Amino acid sequence: MQKMKKNPDGTFPYKNIFDTMGKTIKIEGFTHLWVGFPTFYFRIAPHVCITLITQDYLTDLVKKMRGKAH
Repeated sequence: MQKMKKNPDGTFPYKNIFDTMGKTIKIEGFTHLWVGFPTFYFRIAPHVCITLITQDYLTDLVKKMRGKAH
């Protein structure tokens, strides 16, 4: 919907997200709603893993530092 171009008559092909989903299911099938999911998952998974590991490491580090200060 972000790159939607007007039809030759000047109207947009989709009215809202529900219209888009309905037309996609009707024309291409239900599974096409998730066409980009595998690419997104494999692109974002390393970022999430690194972020969570870093967060755990920093949390432990801060807890140790607070424990020594008291």
